[in-house]
Amino acid sequence: MKLGKSRDIAILMLPVLAIGAVGWWKSTSGGLEMPRFSNPLDPGPMRIEYSPFKKAKITPLEAYEGYSWKTETSYHFVGKQDLPKTWIETTPSRGMNLGTVRIEFRRGQKWSVMKSGKQLITTGTGTDDSLTFGARLDDVPRDAEEVRLRGRIEGQRYYNGTTPKGWVKPRNVIVVKTPRPGIFFQHTVFVHSKPFDLLIKGPNQPWPKPIVSKKKKVQLRDAKWFSWNDSTGNYQQIFLHLRHQDKNAGQRDYIWWASILTDFKMYDSKNREVFLFYRNGVGPRYYPLQVTLPRQSGFSPALVGTDVVSSLLPEDVAPSNGWGAYKGGLRFEFGLSSRGCWPTKIRLSLRPEPSSEKALRKFGNPANVLGSNGMEP
Repeated sequence: MKLGKSRDIAILMLPVLAIGAVGWWKSTSGGLEMPRFSNPLDPGPMRIEYSPFKKAKITPLEAYEGYSWKTETSYHFVGKQDLPKTWIETTPSRGMNLGTVRIEFRRGQKWSVMKSGKQLITTGTGTDDSLTFGARLDDVPRDAEEVRLRGRIEGQRYYNGTTPKGWVKPRNVIVVKTPRPGIFFQHTVFVHSKPFDLLIKGPNQPWPKPIVSKKKKVQLRDAKWFSWNDSTGNYQQIFLHLRHQDKNAGQRDYIWWASILTDFKMYDSKNREVFLFYRNGVGPRYYPLQVTLPRQSGFSPALVGTDVVSSLLPEDVAPSNGWGAYKGGLRFEFGLSSRGCWPTKIRLSLRPEPSSEKALRKFGNPANVLGSNGMEP
C-alpha cells in the first residue's frame, strides 16, 4: 500500500495604520529595530539593507551541535534594478546564502580566516524577514585575542519571463532560457548588503559559553518498518510514533513536529555502516536531516493529542544495493529534536514487515510501546 504524497511595498494611507504596522512588526521580530531606510521607495540600485545586529539566544539543539555565539538582524530588499518589463517575480521570490560571511581571529597583529571544514556558521531566516548567524568556535585557536564575524548579507530574487533581444545583462544577473526539471524560475538577480564587522570575543574577554536546558522533549513510543509492492514497484517506509513532553503540542500544530535529525547512522547485521542514496539507491548521497509528517488519518484512531506519526526516511531513498539486501534487519542510531530542544538519542533495530491497512491502523495506539532498547525516556 503506497501512501499518497501528500512588494512591492504598499503605501500606508493612514497614520494609525502605519503605527499599528510598526507595532506588529516589532512584536513578531523579537523587538528588533526596523531598518532605517532613507526612503523605502528609493529608486537606487537594488540592494539589501539591515537593522543593527543584536545578540540572540542559542537553542539547546544549536549548543548540542557546537554553536556558542549567535546574532540576529532583520533585512529587506530595497531599490530597483533595470530589468525587462516582461519579467515577473516568482513566489517565493527571495533566497539567502552565507556568501562571504566568515569567522576571523587575531593573534598579535595578524588576522586569519577560519578555514571551512565542518560547518562553522549557521544561518536562518524567518517569515518576518529576520536573519540569524550562529558561530561554532571550538576550532578557533584558544590564544586568539580577538574573534569577529565579517562579511555581508547576500541574497537572490527570482524571475520568469522572456528576455527582449538586445537587452544588456548586468553582471549580477543570470539568465536561463530553459529551466532544469524541478526549477521553477528562469532568471536570478544577485543582491548584497554593505559589509558588517561584528565582535564575537574581544581582548581579555571570556569565550562565549551558552547555558541551555538539556531536557529532552521528544520520546519514541513505537517504530515499524513497513514494506509493500504495487504496480509501480517496491516501497519501504519507516514510521516513528513520537510523543512530545509539552502538552501544548498537538497533532494539528505541525510547527511542534518540524523534528530535526542529528548524527544519523545505519548499520547492518555485521555492524557495517550503510549509506542512503536518492532515486532508490542510484542517485546522489542522501543525508537525513529531518523527519516528515504523513497524513495522520491513516493510523490508529487512538493516537493521543500529544502524539504524532512521523516518517523517518523519504520513499525514494535506498541503500546502493537495495533494501532487499537487508531483510534480516538494520540498526538505526540518531538524535531527534523538536523546536530546538536537546536531542533525544535513539537506537533502534528493525526488520521489514508487510504493510497493510490493518497494520497501519494499529500503529500509533498508545498501548503499543517499544522495548527499552529502542527508546530513551
